[in-house]
Amino acid sequence: PPPKLGIIFLGLLLYFTSRMDMKSVGIDLGSYSVKITELTRESKTGWTLSNCFSFNIGQEAATDYKLEVIDNLRSYLSKETEQNTTYTLSLKQNEVTHRHIVFPFRERHNILRSLAFELEDDLPFSSENAVYDAKVLFYKANTASVLASIAPKSNIENLIAMARDAGVDPDVVSVEGLALSNLFENWNLPP
Repeated sequence: PPPKLGIIFLGLLLYFTSRMDMKSVGIDLGSYSVKITELTRESKTGWTLSNCFSFNIGQEAATDYKLEVIDNLRSYLSKETEQNTTYTLSLKQNEVTHRHIVFPFRERHNILRSLAFELEDDLPFSSENAVYDAKVLFYKANTASVLASIAPKSNIENLIAMARDAGVDPDVVSVEGLALSNLFENWNLPP
């Protein structure tokens, strides 16, 4: 059977692959397995789920998580032949926090500029060491209701470094839980 997150990544990959890449690969570095989902572009608007893989990790107490992940990714990449591939990595849900905020304005650039200030008292880490993103959920009069996502830079840097050590240069880093929402809507479009 396909990995549990295969369907979640289907939504994520369809959303983030508007380029004309021939293949899009979603990688979830979980606690007990590495899950990989491949989509292949069939036409300008069509995609086919071509493969799902799952590699168990951490089965032996003496193994190093990072080395095991890198070995599994390298093993997968050794069979990879597509040149035009988009790679999407999944940041673990427990490494991200989300907040609902209502802003007294509607412009996305103002919202993104204000996020750090609005959230600084809610974060257990410095706002200078965080990465922010926001999705406008809806507008009401001159206000915007927003779902903000915040992650420590170090978590994202560690994830990207581990992928690069394995030979993957990720195009996108997303959060596990938000990937599912991409099955239903395009997050860059206004509500």
